[in-house]
Formats: sequence, structure tokens, C-alpha cells
Amino acid sequence: MTDEERNKILKFIDEVESQFPYKVYGNYDTYCKYNEGWCDSLDRIRSFIENYK
Repeated sequence: MTDEERNKILKFIDEVESQFPYKVYGNYDTYCKYNEGWCDSLDRIRSFIENYK
């Protein structure tokens, strides 16, 4: 995977993560297990992509 491809994928993950953000100050709807799981899952995918050789 090229750096350009990796960066494009990571940018897309950031965009998708913003659909269900976790713990946005002042927005108590974001303090839920669903949002937490969503962000944790995307973090795992992001980590895999960043470390993919």
C-alpha cells in the first residue's frame, strides 16, 4: 500500500468516525456504549492500517 493510499483510507476513517463521535463535551447523546464501541472499532482499524507493511 502506498502512503497516498494509506492517507486516503485514514482520512475516510476519520470522516466515518465523526458520524457517531464519543464523549463530545456538552452533547450527552454521545456518551453511550454504542458510540464508544464505534470509536474503539475504528481505532483498531486505524491502527492496523497505520502499521500495515
